[in-house]
Amino acid sequence: MMKTLIAAVLALFVVSPVFAQPRVPRDRRPPRQQRLTPDQRRTMRQGMVARRGRAMRHAFRNLDRDSNGTISRQEWKRRPEIFDRLDANKDGQLTRDELRRRARAARRIR
Repeated sequence: MMKTLIAAVLALFVVSPVFAQPRVPRDRRPPRQQRLTPDQRRTMRQGMVARRGRAMRHAFRNLDRDSNGTISRQEWKRRPEIFDRLDANKDGQLTRDELRRRARAARRIR
C-alpha cells in the first residue's frame, strides 16, 4: 500500500507540469482595448440621440390619439398634474416642442 501511495505522488509530480499552462510574456499579450477616438465618441452620441428622438416620436404618436399634432387634456390618460407641468404656455395642449424642451431641461439637470 505504501509503495502505491509513493508511486502515485511521484506520478503526480511528473505529470502535473505537462498540464500547467505556460506564462505568456508581457510583450506577447494582446493589447488592451484602446480608448475611443473623438470620431467614434461622436458617432455613438449621434446614435443615442437618434434613438432617443425615435422613442419620443413614437411616444408622442401613441399619446396623440386624434393625430392633430397636439395632445389635449382629453387625450392625456396620466396624472393631470404632470400635464400641467409639461404645458409650458398653459393653453391646454401639449406640442412636440413643449415636450422636447422639457426633456432637454431634464437631461441638463442630471
